[in-house]
Parts: sequence; structure tokens; C-alpha cells
Amino acid sequence: TAVGRFAAKLALVLTAIVIVGLSHVVVVFWRHGGRFAERKFALVAVLGTLGLMFYTSVTVLMLQPFQCTLHPNGKWTTSAYEDVVCWGASEGSSHRTMIGLAVLALTMPVSKFAAVCLLVRRYPHAMRRGDTVFLRSFGFLFIRFRPQVYWYTLVLLTRSLFIGIVPVVPRAIAQLYLLQVGLIISFAMVIHFKPWRVALLNWLDVLLGAVMLMFLNIASFMALVAARDIEVIGWVCVVVAGFMVLLVPLILLVSVLRRIGMSARRYEFFLCHHKAEAGAFARWLKVALSGSRKVTGDIFLDSDNLDSLDQLLNFVATDTENLVVL
Repeated sequence: TAVGRFAAKLALVLTAIVIVGLSHVVVVFWRHGGRFAERKFALVAVLGTLGLMFYTSVTVLMLQPFQCTLHPNGKWTTSAYEDVVCWGASEGSSHRTMIGLAVLALTMPVSKFAAVCLLVRRYPHAMRRGDTVFLRSFGFLFIRFRPQVYWYTLVLLTRSLFIGIVPVVPRAIAQLYLLQVGLIISFAMVIHFKPWRVALLNWLDVLLGAVMLMFLNIASFMALVAARDIEVIGWVCVVVAGFMVLLVPLILLVSVLRRIGMSARRYEFFLCHHKAEAGAFARWLKVALSGSRKVTGDIFLDSDNLDSLDQLLNFVATDTENLVVL
């Protein structure tokens, strides 16, 4: 039955997780003498990496019962299982069962997304504390990106989730439009932030994004467009054209505001000190300056504020009013 086939596909996901877990047990017993507590980070890293790689595929699989197609007789059936009627009162019992299984299974990608959000939030604190366990377990989320954009894994995960949800939209032309908008936003973020540690990967990401957009544009000419969709497409073109007209003054306004904001520097004092001889004195000076009513800005001290060596020279050059050398 369709329900059985769908349940079997979901079971494959759980089976893959179990196989990875059993492989980890065997390797730890064989190569590390059964020290599971010490090697737990390896299991977390492997499962996390595989989860990121197959996030879109798993999401699309779990949303199959929500992907319905309209037939000439006015009935909707699921795209993957054409013998299952969507949302039917009498015929839709199988569909309701599949929806229940899908909702239950969707807790996996949703909880994955929530966990990554929490880990990204904890990352700066873990770096300051030198939490090696955290970094070894979850480094796969951050190590590929530049320190300034350590959070970029959330962008990739959001893009994967978005691509997985788009097939639920019933009309092909709407799916193509949504995919193009999502990829254009992702394309622009790669160009602006240049998130990858290896510069060549930024260019490769831009190239792949351009190729995907080209294929989506070509596919738009092949999509069957209903007469009622033509008016919608026209309104979309009007909105896009209006946005392009407003974009130029908006960019000018943002540039002016940024130029005005450049006059205010981030740190009022930057404390540069000798590590061995003046560390305690620098700490005392920061406490003393922080207690002064005349000091209204932030005070930079490496042990409190330095998250990345890549930003150090930029802080001194552009974000510091007073440099104090101890």
C-alpha cells in the first residue's frame, strides 16, 4: 500500500542513523578500547555532517503527503502516490495516516534546525571559554566559514529547508518563482559576505548559483501556465519592476546613513598590553574606566572582546577612538 511504502521510506532514514551508531560502537570498541565518553564527539560530528548533507532530501521525503496534484476530474492526489486522494472525506483515510506519519517525522528536521540555532548562539561563548569539547563536537557547523560569518551555516540550512518546502506549493509556475527568489537571495548573500574560508569556494558557490538560476529560467518556459495564472504573473512583474525603481533611492539612503554612522566608533578605548607584565593592570584600568561617568563607549580588552584575530587590526584602524598601550 501507499502508506506502507511511505513508512518504509521513513524507516530508511532511521535505519541509516542506526547503522551509523552501530558503526561507531564497533570502531570505538576496536580502535579505542570502548572509551565511548571520549569518542562521543565523533558520533555527534558524523551524524551532524550527514544531517546537513541530506537535509533537503529528507525534508522533501517527509513532506511527500503534502505534495498534491490537481486532476481534470477535480480531485487532488499525492504526487508520489497517485492512488492516494488528498484530503478526501471517505477516500482520504490513507492520506490522513500518511499526514500523521509525516507530521511525526518532521520533528526530526525541525528539531535539527532548532538545535543548530542554539549551537550558533552558543558558539561565541564557547570560543571565549576555550570549550574544546564543544568545538570538536560541533566544529563541522563553523569550520568551513570565515570567523566573522560563523553563523552562515544557518543560511545554508534555511536555504535547504526552503528548497524542501517549495514542492508543497501546488502550481509549478509558483514553485519556479519561489525557487528563483530564494536562490537570488542566497546568491546575493554569498557575494556580499564571502562566507567560505577558501576564496575559491566563494567563486564556485556564485558559479553554481548562477547555473541553477539559469536552469530555473529555462524551466519557466516549459511550465504549463493556466489562463488564471497569467494575471498573477503580470502582477508579479509589476511588483518586481516597482521594486527595481525604488531600489536606487533605497541604496542611496542606506549609503548616506552608513556614512553618518561611520563617525561613531565602536570602542572608546582599546587597551593594548604586555601579556606577562601588564595583564592585571589592563584589567584594573578597564574596571576603572568603566566606572567613570565620562566614559560612555565600549572598552576593548582582548580577553573579553577578541573573538577572531582576523578582526584585530580592523578594530584598531577603524573602530577605536583612543588607543592605550600598556
